[in-house]
Amino acid sequence: MSDERSGNHSSQPVAVDLFCGAGGLSYGMQRAGMTIAGGIDTAAPACQHPFLRKPLAITSELHGVQSAPYCILDIETAGPITQPPDTYELLLVGVKHERQHTIFRCNRRELGLFASFVDDFKGMAVTFNGSRFDLPIVGHALRLATGRPLRVSKRYDILSKVERHAGRRISLDALARENLRIGKSEWDHRRNKEIWQSSPELLIAHNQEDLNLTARLF
Repeated sequence: MSDERSGNHSSQPVAVDLFCGAGGLSYGMQRAGMTIAGGIDTAAPACQHPFLRKPLAITSELHGVQSAPYCILDIETAGPITQPPDTYELLLVGVKHERQHTIFRCNRRELGLFASFVDDFKGMAVTFNGSRFDLPIVGHALRLATGRPLRVSKRYDILSKVERHAGRRISLDALARENLRIGKSEWDHRRNKEIWQSSPELLIAHNQEDLNLTARLF
């Protein structure tokens, strides 16, 4: 399903490459094949998972979904920080729509662009653990930055379906290795903020990897 194309949407934000310093984000965008929305703002080998005896197939919920337009959403955060409900600091929102990867940084302008895209997108928003993690965090950051609520008309969370069928949580990496024979690159999420500040192209490439794996699993 991940190779199917969906129709164009006039409300899709125009993504603008950002140049920041010597190489900076412009270099990162070229390496990751991505763009940043909103313009300039100063602001492994295959393995057998012990819980899986055969590839986990979830097909019953997909009837009538596979031909629908869809996009993949994934966020990168730092934290946790001290005051709930803002227990994580949002760094960026990554979106894969058709062949386009776009990142929205956590500022008023770019979160507003993201909200406009999601408001008008009539297809399926696909996430991995988005119901409990990505969407609540983005919704909170969006409300703080713009006063707007997050509106997602249709959503499909892969991890929720996996838990219901398998009776346990299984990581994106384990599912990808078992079903796709491709694993995630090693990554230390505790260093997200440090990397975002010093080498943002690395965090962007990590986000793109998660978006691509989620799309292929879907």
